[in-house]
Amino acid sequence: MRLANKEVQPKKTAWAEPQDHRQICLRMHLLLRRCGIEASWIRDRMVAHAIFASGWKQRCWWHNAWGVKLGTWTGYWYTMQTKEVDQGGNWYSVPGAAWRAFDRWQDAVRDYQQRISPDSSRYAAAYEALIKAEPRDVYDRQFWASLQGGGYMTDRGFSPAQFHTLCSRVRQEVAAATAKDMESANAWVDQAMPFEETIAEDPWKGGGKTGNRFFRSDGDSRDRGGDDTDLEEVTE
Repeated sequence: MRLANKEVQPKKTAWAEPQDHRQICLRMHLLLRRCGIEASWIRDRMVAHAIFASGWKQRCWWHNAWGVKLGTWTGYWYTMQTKEVDQGGNWYSVPGAAWRAFDRWQDAVRDYQQRISPDSSRYAAAYEALIKAEPRDVYDRQFWASLQGGGYMTDRGFSPAQFHTLCSRVRQEVAAATAKDMESANAWVDQAMPFEETIAEDPWKGGGKTGNRFFRSDGDSRDRGGDDTDLEEVTE
């Protein structure tokens, strides 16, 4: 469901307790799987990206885990102070930055997919690295370097090597999950994204050539609008 163009109050949408790093990794991993993203290495990188953008404390409002600014978005939006970095490496505050508000997790995921795509003028290289499996360390780094090269975030202090380390941490947490961990994570996903709301079609399948559409399991497809010129990480 797409929300109408209107400013709303920030609504926090953390997906696990801040101290429970395993559930932070595992729940988002399983949620992305339910969204139809089958490749584990893609989910690893998306989870790591969400952790970078929102932090382990999950500074996430309205399901905007990947920190996308308002740009040309015509849905609901909220304002939240953030910090950015200038070309000299100096941090400065942005008190009234506007961010996209997604009504559902699957809408946030699809918005991400339609920007990190082979059709993007800025992030096609990031997409190509994102979908490649081996060697994991090489493509983890290439994905992050390509995002930075496309201007996704102003913070250049978090290097591709550090991003690979974060991806490795995500993989370790998911691999170490016990049956009890899985039960807890699946219960959260069932509540956050019931199967009847699952989006069956994955825009990244078959090369990701889906144009500017998103798909739901009920067969409804709607124009998303927007472009790829308005992405920015939340840094505070």
